[in-house]
Amino acid sequence: QAPVTNVTKTSLRAEPDRIVVGCDQFPQTIFLEAEVTTDGPAYVTWRWEASTGAASDNVILVFETAGKQVINDYYQIGAPNEYWVKLHITTPSEIVKQVNIPVSCRP
Repeated sequence: QAPVTNVTKTSLRAEPDRIVVGCDQFPQTIFLEAEVTTDGPAYVTWRWEASTGAASDNVILVFETAGKQVINDYYQIGAPNEYWVKLHITTPSEIVKQVNIPVSCRP
């Protein structure tokens, strides 16, 4: 039987991680960077989920050997609020990483 490969490390960050702008300066863009590391060859299935109810389709990262891959994306913010974005890995094991993004404006 083939050995089981696992996701051994994940990280997620947003840039900027806080927004304070004039109330007439929306939309704003948040850039997301996630790192996924496995201990061997694997098909890693993942998706984005957001506090607004938005979710991406499932995406598969192919790892031919153990190592790290980086996922880059962006998310648009349309108004002040307390937002979060999650990286949800569903296979080969379930892992969820979340970043919180407070957004406020001044007149």
